Amino acid sequence: MAESFPYSDEDLKGVSSTEIDGYQNSKFDLLLRQKWDQAMRDGHFRYQLDKVETKIIPGKKKYVAQLNVKRATERRKPQEITIVKQQFDAKQFNFTKIKSEEILFELEKVASNSLCNGENLKRRTLVIVNVSPLEYGHILIVPDIDAFFPQILTQFAIKTALECMLLSSHRGFKVGFNSLCAFASVNHLHLHAYYLEHDLFVDTCPVTHLKGSLYELTAMPCPGFAFQLQNRNTEDLSRYIIDN
Repeated sequence: MAESFPYSDEDLKGVSSTEIDGYQNSKFDLLLRQKWDQAMRDGHFRYQLDKVETKIIPGKKKYVAQLNVKRATERRKPQEITIVKQQFDAKQFNFTKIKSEEILFELEKVASNSLCNGENLKRRTLVIVNVSPLEYGHILIVPDIDAFFPQILTQFAIKTALECMLLSSHRGFKVGFNSLCAFASVNHLHLHAYYLEHDLFVDTCPVTHLKGSLYELTAMPCPGFAFQLQNRNTEDLSRYIIDN
């Protein structure tokens, strides 16, 4: 049985991407790093992750470029993906089929409302190693793992991503999602996260306000949106993102 990491709204403190002393470790970071390091020592990855060769591209945006050859040559063969909204296929690999040693811990949201607690008990969210890591601490967060959702964002997945970001006090902790047809290799809902010791332009780039908590990225080479989290209210923002 996986170790549990209980947390409540009081633990959702986060850290600003511009905070000078923003490379500290919270209880969440310490547990994640400890478990990840042990899994690497025990050989539960497809390769040993040495220091990733990194270069900062000269220019105003200072893009971060990394070379990780083993990620390309030794990762699990991607599933055959033909459309963005492809149905979940239980016969294919999914994250309930991983080895128990690949599970780092289970996220357990502790709520003061008993009804919320009952709802959370129905949802098992695991933090597991990415066996083909891109960077140090590369994990997969699998929200509501037993629901067998395809790789399409849900409100609960967005809420989980936001809460993981707020559980970390390390400004380099990044959480991401890539859909089918955007290099996702497993059609079972999951998020990526890892530590990056370099600032990214997108963290502080200019935006244009559209409405409410919705902004448009105007200085990036590709279009995109940004959403503003207020008062650490992950429930409201995750619902707002899904609705918009």
